[in-house]
Amino acid sequence: MPSDDTFTDEQRAGAEYRGGHARLLAGPGTGKTQVMTHRAQILVRDAGINPEEILILTFTRAAAAELRSRLRNNLGADVPLPRVSTLHGFALRQLLRNSEHAAVPQPIRIADDYEQRWVIEEDLAQILELKIRDVQHLFHLLSNDWESLRADVPEWGAAFERDHPRFLGAWREHRAVFGYTLRGELVYQLKNALEQRDIRIDRPTELLVDEYQDLNACDQAIVRRLAAMGAHVYSAGDDDQSIYGFRFADPTGIRRFTEDFEGAAPLTLRVCHRCARNILRAALHVARQDPDRLEKELVPREGAEEGDVRLYRFSDNSQETRATVTLCERLIANGVRPRDILILFRSDRNGVFSEPIREALAARGIPVLTKTDPLAALNSPKHPGRQFVATLRLISDPTDSLGWRTLLKERPNGIGDETLMRMYQYARTQGRRFGQVLDEIGPVVRSKAGAVATEVATIRTLVMGLPHLSGESDDLGAALTEIAASTIDDANMREEVLTIFRTLVSETEPDSLDTLLKVLGTSLGEDTERDAPVSDAVSLMTMHQAKGLTAEAVFIVAAENESVPGHAETKAEADDARRLLYVSMTRARRFLYMTFCNDRRGPQAYTGPTSGKTTRHLTPFLTDLPNVPIALWHDD
Repeated sequence: MPSDDTFTDEQRAGAEYRGGHARLLAGPGTGKTQVMTHRAQILVRDAGINPEEILILTFTRAAAAELRSRLRNNLGADVPLPRVSTLHGFALRQLLRNSEHAAVPQPIRIADDYEQRWVIEEDLAQILELKIRDVQHLFHLLSNDWESLRADVPEWGAAFERDHPRFLGAWREHRAVFGYTLRGELVYQLKNALEQRDIRIDRPTELLVDEYQDLNACDQAIVRRLAAMGAHVYSAGDDDQSIYGFRFADPTGIRRFTEDFEGAAPLTLRVCHRCARNILRAALHVARQDPDRLEKELVPREGAEEGDVRLYRFSDNSQETRATVTLCERLIANGVRPRDILILFRSDRNGVFSEPIREALAARGIPVLTKTDPLAALNSPKHPGRQFVATLRLISDPTDSLGWRTLLKERPNGIGDETLMRMYQYARTQGRRFGQVLDEIGPVVRSKAGAVATEVATIRTLVMGLPHLSGESDDLGAALTEIAASTIDDANMREEVLTIFRTLVSETEPDSLDTLLKVLGTSLGEDTERDAPVSDAVSLMTMHQAKGLTAEAVFIVAAENESVPGHAETKAEADDARRLLYVSMTRARRFLYMTFCNDRRGPQAYTGPTSGKTTRHLTPFLTDLPNVPIALWHDD
């Protein structure tokens, strides 16, 4: 972080503001993270506020880790740090402190991504005789009702059950048998607990909220409740960068902040230290198409270069691929490192956009990296990393029902879905947890009784022979290494899994195995847990994955109406897509290349709302882009 004397006047004013509530409007590249970090440092060192009374809420675990690292570097090892957490992590901590008042199965256990997809959703599809995509849609509706607070409407449950018969009842029975809470309901459950009773809660006097534009209505309700308890709220963000509409992120929260929080000071960072002039000019043209946005000045830094912005039209996607590779070669020949090139797509299901470009780059000897789910080794069926996690669950709690169910499902034991469903139905009829009935299940599973009994005994023997971690005095890293060596035979897969856990331990500094497992459960998943490239390779990723990154050169591939806004059916969805394009454009420092095709052939023809039709059109967000003529590409 810059030292005090390198701060601009507006950055210093934002960090040093003293008073009540405040909103810091901070566009891309304006130094928001530095200001937030410096403000927390000032509150501790200059204002003399107890670090325990300062709470910093971030949107992702990675952002929380970055802020924590910056604060430790600036404050020194001997000064206690303010609390830094994701909102989901904060909600879980408060619910655990008040578990007797939480309307969720006890003890509180968060289902992770694998468990929701491969146990919960699969089971409910079988129970309700629905396709898996239909069950996933129902869970999406349920999560949206929590996030948008539609679930607060009187008689909500009856209306939901009327429209989707049997779903709520089946899900509630399933969660009782397996004893889990969904990640998506954590914040909503905390909101309800705060509204319904006087619970014990960490009450900050200073609340700093990063990326306020990414909060949904439920998240904002928690912030307002903390303010009502006496916290000064300092929100930082930019309504132009609100891109998580799929989880009901609501930019009106930051737009109305000074109205919702009486006396709040309007602070602004207006100088973009990242983007070249032409890049910023083109991006603002896109942002200003939203008539509801907050008017704000955003200007390039003094001495910023002009930059290179180009909009290319191609006859088809084969030509687009060849041209993208040629442009990458030219950039690299002119001194741009491969790691400073990002190639972005609106979506990339099954690698339909990235794979042709990846193959073409590799064929020309250009190192290339396609961003994938960083937790894939833990969330993929039949990967030993999933068995490793389930084993850790049983070390932490020998009766953990989802842990047992995972191992019985994943291990090569001849136990199939029909047997597992019979075991579930038995636990359900007995009104007990799945992990509590394993020794009495024989008559229910019939011919599989011997296989189940043998497998349960084998798993228990395995778990009992592994290190048991009971507190902060344990060497967590060494124990994880020993457990992995005993459960994952393949050395490469073992290292892949341990790398994930080393990162989790480094970022969150858990005091026990139980705490580490809770961190894993409250992770927000792949779309919000991206790190900057670590190898010298061109990076291919989706636009959402690029949030928070910066590169010398950015390609936005398939900038077409069929992709951006694509499937948008409402104004809110179209606005979200426009903001996503703006965020993607402002990742670039010097070079911004955007492409579209007249026709998309092969698998790419089956993307977007006109699936099967080859014709494509430039996105309306770029049709009137000033001073950037459409360039026709001619193959050499």
